Amino acid sequence: MPAFILSLILIAQVHISPSQVRYTEPVWTGDEAPSYLVRKVRDAFMAENWTPDSTWSMDLTIDRQDRNYTVTMQIREGDDTILVKDAAECAGCSGSDVVNTVKKLRTSLLDRLSAMLARRREETLKRQEEARRLKEAERQHQLAEQARRKAEEQRRRAQELLKPRIIYRFTTPSGITPMPQWEAPEPPYRMWTWMAGATGALMLVTGVVLVAMDGSYPCDSSHARYTCEERYDTGAAGWGLVLGGLIFGGAAGWGYYTLYHQGHKKPW
Repeated sequence: MPAFILSLILIAQVHISPSQVRYTEPVWTGDEAPSYLVRKVRDAFMAENWTPDSTWSMDLTIDRQDRNYTVTMQIREGDDTILVKDAAECAGCSGSDVVNTVKKLRTSLLDRLSAMLARRREETLKRQEEARRLKEAERQHQLAEQARRKAEEQRRRAQELLKPRIIYRFTTPSGITPMPQWEAPEPPYRMWTWMAGATGALMLVTGVVLVAMDGSYPCDSSHARYTCEERYDTGAAGWGLVLGGLIFGGAAGWGYYTLYHQGHKKPW
């Protein structure tokens, strides 16, 4: 897109209206102006529904010497930065001429501000476009470099395939090496020991519980001795489990002792 057309589009997009500016009270210097003229100039200077928190501030100063007026107007960004400033002389003017001068000067400054902001945006877009172009050029360069390295690797592999290779070398046969003798693995004494210990502990606990329950009443009552006709008969089973638990516990103890003397300082 031509730069001239792009500038026109940006100016059209960045048009600052009078209501987008924050206005300060007009300042009068020189001879005292009539109150009606001060009021008309203020109404003509300040737009309706203007933005109090706008970034741009517009200041108006009018110097009156009899019927000669010097109108000075500026637009600031923030508190100190003056973006645009202009002045107009009005010699032998009436009140309406002063009001028209203020309106024309305000319109002129707003147009200049719009053009300035359009140039800023155009410069920003140009920088972004330049950064995008450089990034794309870098990406294309990287792709070309990768393609070049890939082609070189393919050529190197092709040259390697064309070289003669030794696939087998005849040598003098040596004596036959006997196969190592097979040795049976060691039985899992440790697992058996743990199983015996766990089984013995379980049987011993269960047997003690059954022996303790022997002869008690299944009824849950304070007068179970008189109201309950049945009793638990778990003594034989309990003593049998206690005996079995002692046997398995003794076997586990013997296993721990054997493992310890075989060099297993920690049986687990």
